[in-house]
Amino acid sequence: MELELADNESRIATDELLTGLVRAKVFNSKDYKQILKLTGMVPDKLQWLRFLYGFVFTLGTVFLLLGIILFFAWNWSDLGAYQKLILVEGILIFSVICSFITRGEKLTGQLSVTIMCVMTGVVLAVYGQIYQTGADNYRLFTSWTLLILVPVMMIRFAPLWLFWVALMNLGLVLWTTQTWFGGNEFLRLGLILGSANITLFLIWSLYIYGCYQQSPGESSRWKTLLFRLFIPVNSQHTAHNSASEMQLWMFRILYSVGLTWLTITLFQLLAQSSFSAYNTITWILFIIPVILLYIISVSLAQFIAQRILKDMFIYTLSMFSACSLICIFFAREIKIDQHNVWLLALFVIFLAAASAHWLRKVQINWKIDS
Repeated sequence: MELELADNESRIATDELLTGLVRAKVFNSKDYKQILKLTGMVPDKLQWLRFLYGFVFTLGTVFLLLGIILFFAWNWSDLGAYQKLILVEGILIFSVICSFITRGEKLTGQLSVTIMCVMTGVVLAVYGQIYQTGADNYRLFTSWTLLILVPVMMIRFAPLWLFWVALMNLGLVLWTTQTWFGGNEFLRLGLILGSANITLFLIWSLYIYGCYQQSPGESSRWKTLLFRLFIPVNSQHTAHNSASEMQLWMFRILYSVGLTWLTITLFQLLAQSSFSAYNTITWILFIIPVILLYIISVSLAQFIAQRILKDMFIYTLSMFSACSLICIFFAREIKIDQHNVWLLALFVIFLAAASAHWLRKVQINWKIDS
């Protein structure tokens, strides 16, 4: 909800803004709770009922899927090949029919599509186990990821989208570890997983930046198409909605996953005894791209967090990653052992204190600017 201030400036209603208006005596503290309800910052009875309905329905769907999977695991040896296929394919067809009936517009439809996507993987696994097609390696998860890509993009259901991202990461891990040999596996794995997750993070960053820049009612066709495919948010989310309505937690998860893979890769690289062991091709194809990808992702995240979201989580995560790499580089350069380990301890304390001071300073500046 937007508030019209005295200088004709529209601002998003936040708890800090409302608290500041109370302190400025624009309205009294008795009206504070009522304003919180009107702005939607405090859930009312209907919102709590919707939350409980969605929570119970989702929990029931999860238990249903777990029950189906455990049923096959417990009765696997007692069921024939055709019985297994008929059961899993029957559930898959039933979920597809439910998805078409509900059209995925409500929670029931979204959960029906979720069941359909999960059962797709179950069918592939059962079929592979019966006919020994290799369902126990990367082919299962890569095929699963590709087959459910279209319904995931069409339904735009955030938990299902995150499930697809997890499947993509698992498929890439298995594909890299089972098909690529010849050394430098951690560099290849870090580059592939970091690139995939940071690419999704870049799309989310473009979405958030586009929402911040565009005026109400302004949109372009290519942006709408791109965001409808890769951004699982509802159409009622407009450019001037709050960060929580743009599902900031998904933005954080994508950045966390991508940054974690890149940080682990650089951590292992710095832990090597000598950089001279890598030839020129390795530097060009793997090491330099990983370093550039890390710098670009951290810089972009800091820009989004500083200029748009005012999100301390992104700042803290980036700071923790950078401090970890600095510490391992420091330990590598001084050749840490039992006699000088205290130097590393002092350096870690110094970095922690400096980071805390910097984060506190950033938070104060954000409060002043708001």
